[in-house]
Amino acid sequence: MEFPLLSTKLFIPPPNPRRIARPTLIDQLNSAARPGVKLILVSAPPGFGKTTLLSEWVSQLQDSAVGWLSIDEADNQPVRFLEYLCAAIQSSNPELGKTTAVLLKSPIPTGADLPLTTIAATFINDLAASNQSITLVLDDYHLIESQEIHALLGFLIEKLPPLTRFVIATRSDPPFPLPRFRARGQIFELRAQDLRFNTSEMAAFLHLISGLDLPSATLRELEQQTEGWIAGLQLIALSTQGKRDLTSLLEALHGSNRYILDYLIDEVLELQPPHIVDFLLRTSILKRMSAPLCTAVSGNADAQKILNQLELANLFIVPLDSNREWYRYYHLFAEFLCNRLHHLSLKQQKPLESELHMKACLWYRDHGFQNEAVEHALLAKDHQLAADILEVIHKSLIFPGTNREIIHWLQQIPEDCFLTRPRLCLTEAWAYLFTSQQDVVQQRVNQALAQSNLNSQIEGEAATILAYRSILNNDFPQAILFSETALQKLPESEEFLRTNVLLNLGMAYENSGFLAKAIQFYQQAYQLSLPTANQMLITSTGSQLADAIYAQGRLTEAVRIYQQILHQFGESSHKFPLAAMAYSRLAQIYYEWNDLESAEKYVQTTIELGQQWESVDIRSIGLIFLAKIRLAQNDYEEARRLILQAEQTSREGIVLSPPSTLVASTQIARVMLALGEKESVQAWIENFQPEDTAVWDFFKELEVATWARIQFAQGNAAEVLPLLESQLQAAIAHGYGAQIVELWTLKALCLDAQGRKNEALIMLSQALDACQDEKYIRTFVDEGAPMAKLLERALEKGMHLEYTQSLLSHFPLVSSQALSPMELVEPLSDREIEVLRLIASGCSNQEIAERLFVAVSTIKTHINNVYGKLGVRTRLQAVERARQQKLI
Repeated sequence: MEFPLLSTKLFIPPPNPRRIARPTLIDQLNSAARPGVKLILVSAPPGFGKTTLLSEWVSQLQDSAVGWLSIDEADNQPVRFLEYLCAAIQSSNPELGKTTAVLLKSPIPTGADLPLTTIAATFINDLAASNQSITLVLDDYHLIESQEIHALLGFLIEKLPPLTRFVIATRSDPPFPLPRFRARGQIFELRAQDLRFNTSEMAAFLHLISGLDLPSATLRELEQQTEGWIAGLQLIALSTQGKRDLTSLLEALHGSNRYILDYLIDEVLELQPPHIVDFLLRTSILKRMSAPLCTAVSGNADAQKILNQLELANLFIVPLDSNREWYRYYHLFAEFLCNRLHHLSLKQQKPLESELHMKACLWYRDHGFQNEAVEHALLAKDHQLAADILEVIHKSLIFPGTNREIIHWLQQIPEDCFLTRPRLCLTEAWAYLFTSQQDVVQQRVNQALAQSNLNSQIEGEAATILAYRSILNNDFPQAILFSETALQKLPESEEFLRTNVLLNLGMAYENSGFLAKAIQFYQQAYQLSLPTANQMLITSTGSQLADAIYAQGRLTEAVRIYQQILHQFGESSHKFPLAAMAYSRLAQIYYEWNDLESAEKYVQTTIELGQQWESVDIRSIGLIFLAKIRLAQNDYEEARRLILQAEQTSREGIVLSPPSTLVASTQIARVMLALGEKESVQAWIENFQPEDTAVWDFFKELEVATWARIQFAQGNAAEVLPLLESQLQAAIAHGYGAQIVELWTLKALCLDAQGRKNEALIMLSQALDACQDEKYIRTFVDEGAPMAKLLERALEKGMHLEYTQSLLSHFPLVSSQALSPMELVEPLSDREIEVLRLIASGCSNQEIAERLFVAVSTIKTHINNVYGKLGVRTRLQAVERARQQKLI
């Protein structure tokens, strides 16, 4: 069960028909709502009409989608805040923020919360996808105390698209870089001196509220006394109903606004009938109220009639929807009423506040508002009732961002409540599972299992928690044991938990080296997730399944599942960050098939999603494969630029998957080797310590294969054969087909280099036989001329004729190593030779362009042409080759 959002927080307060028009301020706000202004800040003490002004203004906006969020103290949870922010803009246009909404509402099976900036970046992209002007109003922002939310909103404001703006109403300035916004012209500000009434507005207001017509001298005195403070003026108007002489009242108004406020509210309440005062006091504990809720709390069956009367009398009540179903009191008025209720409770020595909170709790619970019910139960000090409600809603803890709120509630529950409540113990275990306080998880699970009132559901859930914990601690044997117990105990109806247990089993078996068994569990998890239509769950289970199938070497089946995953997103797949997993792997597979156009399309989307997600691992892997594509296209300069960018990217930002850092470093080393960057290659190899072990490890194979390539390129083929053989046997034992093919090809090349020609052909034949149905191409082509020669010999022997011929057709027609000085495919032009001489002299591209009076892009074209004609990939190789050919 997921916590419902209160729709009343999203309603734009309707303009009060009995208000004073403020055309100057409205014109200023209209002028500020222009491209480039990212923040409209309305900052003033309470009672200056901030909400009234903004509700009047946005009601007149015709060309802008308007989202409104009335903030309260419960919004200090970052993910909950983002949920409300997304819901606010969707209340105006349901198409806005759709990708963000999916991201926020979907559970993350691995339990790792997404970085907030990831969700925020997705939200920005959703807004940017619209050509519509968008205005997001945050009312009462001063109630936000979370530094994470301040930082998050500051990030959002900085990155907003040009047609979007935030409007913040607050009693105090938020901790944003306001000076920077001012310097850039990105902020418009209204403050107390802008909002206070002048004498003419005061005269009109007092006449409208109470029919008072005051002389100019009295108005000036009133202005001096109240400083145009609107709340004070309203209270003065209300407190003088039936009177016309203000002299005695003005004499009493000395001191701070708070003192004046308390004095004037006392005056106003004295004028109300007792049943109205009683209603006001009893309902003051409610942040938002409807007639049925007010009846339940106050016991007054005429609640709707009273709410209507209060609104007509301007008694500090605000309607929250156009149907007048939900209301709230002005915050200042509510604070005063709560204080009065507290003093009355002490005076009568009765627990009035607790009784009222209990009534509110029961109404909220019975009407599905579980989080409000918990809050009122805790305020009523009824911890058993709070525990009852927490036990019902605890499954929502799987959702990211909610655990901090749950932990805050649980910390208020006395320890003795846990002694007889195993489900409450599990609630707290879930809450702490993905925090650093793992001792709490174990303590509460043990406590739950030690109680006498157990059932199989509780035992299964406890085992699920412990399986998660074991996965997080890389204790895979224990994860398997706990997961198997969970499947035995959990009922079939617990589809979500069972799906996650199956996913955990798959990960545990895969990390233990049992790939085929892992795939069985991934397949079950994926099939169980499909009917849920939960995009996050389907993406996670499907990606794990497809990745494992890819590791087996079954490329076509992996593509089918990745495409199925993307299909569920429809046209928005390129906006959904988790889709990066599918796009990245599709790019790799299409690269393997030498479909470079499709590979580039997928890899570009991967890079874009990595940027949206602010994930360095996703972005760096995308850049690496784009560099490999450029290498395959003989665009060596661009390949070098991309790989250097990938290297830089991998060192900074958010890493979502730490092992991906190792993957990136090995892939970068491979591209550097292909580019002839000896220093970078040497730096990598100095940090690698080969271990002759038969224990299979996917990441170890990547490192070993990279090390073997480097050693082979340096003429050390004999040294790598023992380690290659060890890794090959481990890969065969565990069924990692893609790695087996790679290791076979490397071993074939090493054997061939040692003169063991027949053994090399046998090894190559095994590789060809294993992967011809899946049409592997780049695994062979990327090994260059040595592999081409080996394939030519295989062709002469009649080995896999059709497949071998197909592979050879993808190699460059002429190997640069075989060229003699008279055998250049195409002679260099005079300008290309001139560029080559400048390269030999040590000039950069920019310096060459300046000397030849052309653009840098033109020089890059010349250099790529030179590389292609000489059959080289680096500047150094080009210079050496040109000197061999006596071109320079």
